[in-house]
Amino acid sequence: MKRFFAIAILLVCLIPFKGLTAQTPAAAAAPGVVTITFNAAVLQTAEAQRQIATLQTKYAPRETQLKTLNDQITALQKELQTSGDKWDALKKRN
Repeated sequence: MKRFFAIAILLVCLIPFKGLTAQTPAAAAAPGVVTITFNAAVLQTAEAQRQIATLQTKYAPRETQLKTLNDQITALQKELQTSGDKWDALKKRN
């Protein structure tokens, strides 16, 4: 079970690199040769879907927290940009 979980995590992490594989396109395959996408085949299994759902529910609060922090950072950056002139004026006075 732990091994499958580790493989599933690895596969989920490698999905963004799907286009970087050196596999030949299915259209270029020889007649009679069946090609499958291993990642898609594994991730479509019921067990993988359960594991992915478990991971999504486990990390959903953290994802929400990170989005909130990112929004706060963005708001602070905008505030700094708009009040940058005031800060420079205050610095020059002192």
